[in-house]
Amino acid sequence: MSDRTYSRWVEPIAEADHAARDELLTFVRKLKPEDWARPSGLGDWTLKDLLAHLAGDTGKSYQTILECVVKRQPVDPALLGDPDEQNKADVEERQDRTVGELILEIEAEADAIDLLLSKLTEKQEHLKQANIPMTLGDGLSAKPGGHFREHLKDFKRALADKGDRGSRGP
Repeated sequence: MSDRTYSRWVEPIAEADHAARDELLTFVRKLKPEDWARPSGLGDWTLKDLLAHLAGDTGKSYQTILECVVKRQPVDPALLGDPDEQNKADVEERQDRTVGELILEIEAEADAIDLLLSKLTEKQEHLKQANIPMTLGDGLSAKPGGHFREHLKDFKRALADKGDRGSRGP
């Protein structure tokens, strides 16, 4: 974890986020070039597509929400909407990027998110916006690092199963 300090309620969220991301990136850095073309088991995505998804706008939406809170601006409820179209666009937009570039994108986003987490105050834990169904503290602590952990399982399963699984969505 970084040398930054966090509010009491943010520290476990930041720790879980760091640990999950680090575990995923450590794992994917060990993949062989031929592994990236394997089916992920998530629709027609390859393992490289799955990494492109992780580099995509899910984390950027998280970052945007945190930026709004830190700047005391309203959060657009659309950021919490249906992600299917965004997931597809994220993967398509990153088709020509290398695995290394995708990893760098995830790392850069992580640093920006970490900085924003360090700016959250004790008072913001119970912050609630009219169009958002939960407090900031409830939203952030629901599944910290869960997105990375869930997709790490997908990477491991695809490699163990050699991509011969039934299809399911991201």
